Amino acid sequence: MKYVMSLTFVLATVNCGNIFECAKTADCAHEEICFAGSCRKNSVAPEKEEKTSPDFSCGDSPKRGEIAINEILFAVPEGLDGDANSDGIRDAHEDEFVEIVNRTDRVISLVGLRIENGTKAKFAFTSTCLTPFGSIVVFGGGSSPLANAIISNRAFAFSNSGGSARLTLEEHEIDKVSFSPSGPASFVRYPEISGEVFRQHQPTLFSPGFCSNGRATESGC
Repeated sequence: MKYVMSLTFVLATVNCGNIFECAKTADCAHEEICFAGSCRKNSVAPEKEEKTSPDFSCGDSPKRGEIAINEILFAVPEGLDGDANSDGIRDAHEDEFVEIVNRTDRVISLVGLRIENGTKAKFAFTSTCLTPFGSIVVFGGGSSPLANAIISNRAFAFSNSGGSARLTLEEHEIDKVSFSPSGPASFVRYPEISGEVFRQHQPTLFSPGFCSNGRATESGC
């Protein structure tokens, strides 16, 4: 099966240089969840909405290749292990997410950028700026304690049997990711940020807003 830019799905390999405290919530103590490889208290934060104005001046709108989908969760794992947004509840739609990264060394304006399920628009940015090599993650619903999270008021409703997610700006396609069933984990770009191949997330199930190794995307992963 072909993926975006005719890429072939590659099976994941574990980076032995990474040290993780957990791979799933079952590895953690009671009332803790596994998030980005660390056991954390499961705390619920107020739902985050896009701010009416950005904290700093926005730059230019993105051109193709300047921003990209870095990670996508389209088939939410069962049980609390699937609580990707860390709101204490596993939901098949609210815990779906799309993580977007800035591949450039300048601030990019996401105003007008849309996330689409196939060709159906599901979310549109209204006032968001993305810092150099930074990331932002959009969840399908619920709430999240993540500082770089946005909650959509409309579910993505990705199909567990496969499909595609697109970033579009006006009539231009900025990025596209095609996916098919791959087990209980997200799809992540490889190498992260700059890669052209997607693989199943390992060793944890997902890491929204972070690199697979738990570091900030600004580190280059």
